[in-house]
Amino acid sequence: MKKCLYLAEWNFSPGNGISNKILAQRNALNNLFHTDLCFIESERVLFNEKVLIKKGNSLIGRIIKYYSLFKVVKKQGYDLIYVRHINGFNSLLFYIFIQFLSSKTKVNIEVPTYPFSGEQKNAPISVGERISRFIEEKYKNRVSSVTYMGSHTEEIWGIPAIKFDNGVNVDDFRLIPIKKLEDELHIIGVGSLDFWHGYDRAIEGAAKSTRKVFLHIVGEGIELDNLKKQSLRLDIDKNVKFYGRLHSKALDEVFSKCHIAIDSLGRHRSGNEVNSSIKSKEYTARGIGFIQSHIDEVFNHTNFVVKVPSDDTPINFDIIFDWYLEANLSPRDIREFAKKNLEWSKQFNKLFDFYKF
Repeated sequence: MKKCLYLAEWNFSPGNGISNKILAQRNALNNLFHTDLCFIESERVLFNEKVLIKKGNSLIGRIIKYYSLFKVVKKQGYDLIYVRHINGFNSLLFYIFIQFLSSKTKVNIEVPTYPFSGEQKNAPISVGERISRFIEEKYKNRVSSVTYMGSHTEEIWGIPAIKFDNGVNVDDFRLIPIKKLEDELHIIGVGSLDFWHGYDRAIEGAAKSTRKVFLHIVGEGIELDNLKKQSLRLDIDKNVKFYGRLHSKALDEVFSKCHIAIDSLGRHRSGNEVNSSIKSKEYTARGIGFIQSHIDEVFNHTNFVVKVPSDDTPINFDIIFDWYLEANLSPRDIREFAKKNLEWSKQFNKLFDFYKF
C-alpha cells in the first residue's frame, strides 16, 4: 500500500470542527494509503497523536519543528504529502521543506473555498499574507496538485486543481429522528459564528415571523456578542438560545429538539456565492434538512434543502414553516444521500485517480 502523510498546521482540539474534519479526512485516506497524521502546533508537533517535539513559536522554534518533521519524512519515504494550506511566515518554511523531499514524493495542497480571498477582503494585508502570496506563486515548481472547494477552475497558482466537495464519514453521526411540526418551529445552527454565517438574518426573521420560531445556536466566534445583542434589541431573546461549543451527546440532544438546520446564510458577504460547507454535509449525514443561501452543486435537485435569497434580507420563516409541513422529509433517505454522495472516500478517490497510484 502507498504511504501518505497528512500535514496540518493546526492546534488539535477534540470536538473542534476543523480538528474533526482533519481526523475524518485521515480516516478516509487510510482506505487508499497507509496514512500518518501530523499536526504542527504553536508549541509542539504531534505525529500520530504522540508528541514528536516541543518547541515554541519563535523563529528558531518553528525551524526546529520543521527540521524534526523532515527527518521523519525522509525516513518514511512517503508517496504523497497532503497539506492543509499553510499561511504566513510558515509558508516559507514549508516551501523550503518540500524542496528537500524526494522527487518521487507528490505534494498536494488543500486550499480553502476558491476563490478564497473574499473572507478577508476587508482586512489589511499583513506581512505574513504578503509572504504567503509570494510563496504561492513559487509552489508550481514543486507542488503537483491543489485540491479546493468552490467555483470551478482548472488551475490554482499554475498548478492542476482538483475540485472537492466537503465530505463526512457518515457513520460518525447519529441519525436524527423526524420531528413532527405542530405550532413551534425549532431550528439549529452550528458554526464558528462569523459574519458570513449570516445568523443575524435568522434572528431578524424569527422576530418578524407570525409563527413561533425558536433558534438553537451552537458555537462560538466573533459574532456571538453581536447576535446576543441583536436578539435582545429585537425582544426575541426568549426564542434564541446560545449553547456555546458542544459535541457528542450534548450536541445530539440539541439536534433531537429541532426540525431543520441552518447552513451559511451570508456567503455573499465574503464574495463566495459558490461554497461547499462542511456543516451542510454533517446535517445531511444526520438526516436533517437545512436552509442555505449559496450555491452548492452537490445538493442540486434534492428535496431537503430550502434555498433563500443570497442577500441580507430577513429569513421568511412563515414560508419555511409551510415548506416543512409539505416536504414529508425522510431522515433515512437524507442520510442515504450522504452515504452515496458525500463520503470523504469519494472525494479522495479523485486525488488517487489523478495520480494513477
